[in-house]
Amino acid sequence: MPVFKHHGTGVRLPPPPVFVHCLSGNESCPANLQRRSEERNLSVCMDIEGKKIGLALGSGAARGLAHIGVIKAVEEYQIPINMIAGTSMGAVVGALYAAGLSGGDIEEIACNVDLKTIAKLFVPTPSLTGLIDGSKIKQLLISLVGDVDIKNLKIPFAAVAVDIENAEEVVIMDGSLAGAVRASISIPGIFTAVNHKNRLLVDGGLLNPVPVDVVRDMGADFVIAVNVPYPIKQKPVNVAIESAKQKSKAIQITDSKKFNIKLAALADEKDKLYQIKAKLNGLVKGFLENKNTVRVNVFKIMAATINIMENQIKDLQLEHHKPDILIEPKINSASKFDFRKAKQIIKIGEREAKKAFAEIL
Repeated sequence: MPVFKHHGTGVRLPPPPVFVHCLSGNESCPANLQRRSEERNLSVCMDIEGKKIGLALGSGAARGLAHIGVIKAVEEYQIPINMIAGTSMGAVVGALYAAGLSGGDIEEIACNVDLKTIAKLFVPTPSLTGLIDGSKIKQLLISLVGDVDIKNLKIPFAAVAVDIENAEEVVIMDGSLAGAVRASISIPGIFTAVNHKNRLLVDGGLLNPVPVDVVRDMGADFVIAVNVPYPIKQKPVNVAIESAKQKSKAIQITDSKKFNIKLAALADEKDKLYQIKAKLNGLVKGFLENKNTVRVNVFKIMAATINIMENQIKDLQLEHHKPDILIEPKINSASKFDFRKAKQIIKIGEREAKKAFAEIL
């Protein structure tokens, strides 16, 4: 029986399948369908026999729920995962799987979560490093897997974050699992940064959206990577801005005293501080519920900005650090925080993973 090494322990593969043939020759016969499934699983086992298999899960927020579908396919194909590295949403899903939850377990949680309750976790508490305090998100993670240490997980795991002060990638492989994930999902400007070992940490997607190199450094010699790209139109569009209202040449203000008077007048028109929090609460609620009636707001703009930048980084990273299998679920019908479409997103991830496994393994 082939054995996969897992940090000093042996992970045994199931014995070769016993094929059952249908004498009728009908390809849709249940026996023949079972035989093809068994042959497929055996081919996967033969291709990766003796290798340490790593799973690199990229960022993507709600679209990153596709990782759950990939994990379900990994389980169906009986692919033993020896180590996992995750960034942002990839860190969330990867952590749950490394802690012992199955793909089905994670799917059940994602598809049945009470979004109204979740929205309460995102009530704005503005600080110097972000608009939302993510401490309750950390508590939610602990309620799912316990306050466990990364080194005690069933599968070795690493979460990727970024030291925003030093512009340095940080790979967290020890300490609190919930704390590591909380750091990895800290979208700059939205979530408050995490102080970890005297470093101010934010979302790892800024420097390493799909951590293929991290999982290789962990010891993997066969890497399955999942990249959930942000839909971007490649062809530039030419548009005309609205015409100027004043046709004649404007009178220029060249005197600093007059300029400061004008500046003070504009400043007085701004909202009072007590009104700002109410507006932020409304923005967060609309942002999370993703209602069509809600116009683009600061959260969506910041999230989209990061998505666009991450896409370019992903392309460069994946060109430099090539995985053995690259799965790229195209999630065009869901926004960054459209968690209501979990079932649909997970299904796309599972479908694309099965397609990739069937074509390559």
